[in-house]
Amino acid sequence: MTRLPTWIAVLIALAQSSGPANAQKSAPCAVRLKPLVIQIEFPDIPRKIQSEFVRKRFLQDPDSYIREMSYGKACLEGELTKRWYRMPGPIKDYWVPWQNLKVDKQVLQRLVAHAVGPAERDVDITRYDFVIIVLAATALQWGNQGLNTYPGLLGIADDSSLVTPGGRKIRGGIAIFAQSANLGKIFHNMAHIMAGVKGGRRVLPDMYDQDLASESTEKSGPLAIGALVRAQMHMGAWDPMSCNQCLQRPGIPGVSSWTKLRLGWLDEKKLRTVSAGESTAIKVGSLSDAASSTLAIRIPLTPLTYYLVENRQPVGFDKNLPASGVLIMYGDDGIPEPRRGKGPVRLINADASVLNLDGAAFDVAKNSTFSDPDRDVKIQVMKKVGASYDVRVERKQ
Repeated sequence: MTRLPTWIAVLIALAQSSGPANAQKSAPCAVRLKPLVIQIEFPDIPRKIQSEFVRKRFLQDPDSYIREMSYGKACLEGELTKRWYRMPGPIKDYWVPWQNLKVDKQVLQRLVAHAVGPAERDVDITRYDFVIIVLAATALQWGNQGLNTYPGLLGIADDSSLVTPGGRKIRGGIAIFAQSANLGKIFHNMAHIMAGVKGGRRVLPDMYDQDLASESTEKSGPLAIGALVRAQMHMGAWDPMSCNQCLQRPGIPGVSSWTKLRLGWLDEKKLRTVSAGESTAIKVGSLSDAASSTLAIRIPLTPLTYYLVENRQPVGFDKNLPASGVLIMYGDDGIPEPRRGKGPVRLINADASVLNLDGAAFDVAKNSTFSDPDRDVKIQVMKKVGASYDVRVERKQ
């Protein structure tokens, strides 16, 4: 049997109790999200984690991250089921590969039914904003670190998968995680649910290429990690919606302005729009600084396409970024999901000589200017003052 990583064992040893799980206490926020965490174990795998570990990893840690990323607008105030529910079959009956396009949907439906069915007899699931299923199994045992059934592999265009075996309606969505899932993976899947669905599309899609990732035949190991990194072709390790588990970084990075806009966390008052024919210099504060008057610049090109400019500095979770500086993104709202090399957002790469988009940031001393002659757009990083940058945008049409 696969041994648990040392960090899991340490957390378990520090846990004080594993009794009934109560609502998580936290400071007030504007949007309070209340997920239900269903705790699942398997008959053929001895459970080596307790509820305190689950609470910290899947509620408290994401809550801290969401509060920082949303500037205090959103938070998690979830609850755990008071007991662990044992699945009727062994782990192999619920095995799901990490390659999304290779997932057997019938297996996934079985897992959801066998987890939610017993839980709904004890808990009124309709009271919660979404459901999280935590498995007392590692990714090596289950096959996957985490995924969404809705909005995701079991539905996007409608919510027919959000009905319990007993006929109750589940709000929001359902995410499933192995116990070994890290914060990047956990937030990634929660964010899909928090952003929701509009017009039959996920408001916040993935940033990594689904086809490129699913081409891999590896179940785990360095080759599987390499496939994930190659699939991060649009945004690299600059956003957890791209790097997913963020395995090549020491921890989860902060989210980009593109993701914050999709989640409703970036106030439009802090977004400066530069229209056609306008040329102006704008002071752009660090994206992590809620006090900055301007956190991003938007340059509309067509009704669906635009450039987005932001300033990322090594503050808070952004200490886990590949570098710091000014990021320029090209957005295309006509692309619903990143498939076959096309994505709804991609970084303009300042330094292509650096692998995996780690050199994507523009700065004053090096790679200070981006020009798009076809669209008559020029973006220049003029100077840095403290943690802010003066950025000049020139538009001729």
